[in-house]
This record gives sequence, C-alpha cells and structure tokens, in this order.
Amino acid sequence: MEQDINIVMEQFKYNLLETARRSGLPIGMIYYVFKDVYADISSEYQMYINDRIEEQKKAEAAAAQEQQGDPIKDTVAEVVEEALENKDN
Repeated sequence: MEQDINIVMEQFKYNLLETARRSGLPIGMIYYVFKDVYADISSEYQMYINDRIEEQKKAEAAAAQEQQGDPIKDTVAEVVEEALENKDN
C-alpha cells in the first residue's frame, strides 16, 4: 500500500509540472504560482494539524475524566450507600 501512495504522489507531481509547462507562462510566473499554492496548502495543513492536536487534547481530557470518575456521581453514590447502611441499622 505504501508503494501505491508513492506512485500516486509521483503521478500528481508529474501532472502538476506538465500543466505548468503547457500553460505557456514564463518560468518566473510559474514559480510564483507554485509559491502561492504552497502558501495556501501550508496554511490548510497547519489548520489540519491544529485540529488534530485539539482533538487529541480533548480525547486525553475525556480519558482522564473517565479515569478519575465523576465526583458528583461518586458523592451521590456515597450518600445513597450511607443511607442504605443507616436504614439497616
């Protein structure tokens, strides 16, 4: 599977370069178009990474909360348990 993605990436790169060559634009303009595209993609990638980090933090916080337990539920459970014990006495 890893090899397949590498082939797809190379084909994508080849297609980009071929499109640039066929455009008839001077190489300087092609350079600035690619530079602009790179800036846009970098920005989108950074947003993607930030979203992933935020999701990871939320998942870790949820796991920690689950591991800690819910203090309100624990308190209610303790009160009910104590009431039941006192009822028997």
